[in-house]
This record gives sequence, C-alpha cells and structure tokens, in this order.
Amino acid sequence: MVTNASLSFDFPAIGCKEAISRFDGGDITSDAGVLLLARADQKIDIVGAMTGEILDNRQASKVRHSVASLLRQRIFAIACGYEDANDFVLLPPILL
Repeated sequence: MVTNASLSFDFPAIGCKEAISRFDGGDITSDAGVLLLARADQKIDIVGAMTGEILDNRQASKVRHSVASLLRQRIFAIACGYEDANDFVLLPPILL
C-alpha cells in the first residue's frame, strides 16, 4: 500500500491561527477534511453558483445569515456525515 505520510498542505491563516494538514498521524479520523472541501469551494465557487440560483425572499432587515453561508453549512455538514445538521452553530461570515 502506498502512503503519502510526507505530504502536507498549508491553508491560509484564520485570524492568528495557522492551519496545516499532514497525513502522518496513522489510522485516525476527524472532520478536518472539511478544510479541503472549503478550499476546493474557494477555487471553483460551487456554493456561489448554487446561491445565484436561489431566490431569497426574506426581509433583508431580518436576515442574519446569507444564503451562501447557510448553503455552505449544510453542504459541509453533509460531507462530514452530519446529515441532520441539528447541532451546528453558524460561524461569523468572516470565517465562511
């Protein structure tokens, strides 16, 4: 079996926190894969394309989260295996 234990990726810093992915942790699992998904979405903007197709009839003065942030939360939750997404709190828009 071929492994990529020496492979690593650098991600842009979030605030003052540095994010680096490495694959030398052995047989472990986590939701860190969502960072790769977020990075891919930044590159191809699939959420942006989907958002452009959704009509938002909400009153702007009462809107706290954009359609894009709601969509991104749902898509990423499903990708992480949280189909019901009943335990998520939306992050501030700057982090999405």
